Amino acid sequence: VYIDEDKFSLDTIDIKLLAEQLTLNVYRKYSNVEPIEFINKNFSKQKNSPNVQQLIYDFNKTSLWFCDVIINTIKSKDRVKIIQALILLGKEFRKLNNFHGINTVVATLQNTGIKRLTEDWKQVLDVELRDLK
Repeated sequence: VYIDEDKFSLDTIDIKLLAEQLTLNVYRKYSNVEPIEFINKNFSKQKNSPNVQQLIYDFNKTSLWFCDVIINTIKSKDRVKIIQALILLGKEFRKLNNFHGINTVVATLQNTGIKRLTEDWKQVLDVELRDLK
C-alpha cells in the first residue's frame, strides 16, 4: 500500500477510522495464528510460527513508523499534535478492545528517542496521558 506522505499526517487523519482499520488488519493476522504455534515455545522460531512472527514484525514496524513520524517532524507544536493524536489513537484502540494496538502506542511513547523530547512532553496535557495509563 502506497501512502502519499504529503497528504497523510497522524495529526490530520480521522483517528477513529485509523484505529478501526489497524484493528481489522491485526484481527485478520491473529485469526491466522494456529494453536500449534504456541506449543513448546514454537513462537520463538520463524519456521514454526510464521503467523506469530508476522504479528511481531508488524508490531515493531508500526511502532517504529509512529516514532519516525514524530522524530521527523520539525516543529515542536506539530510533534505535540502528533503525540496527542497517538494518545487518542490508543484510546480508540481501548474502545475496540485492541490491546495489540494499545501496546503499539505505548511502545512508541516509551521509545527513548520520543521520551527525550522533554519540551514537547511539557505541552502534552496530563489528562490525555492519565487516560492512557
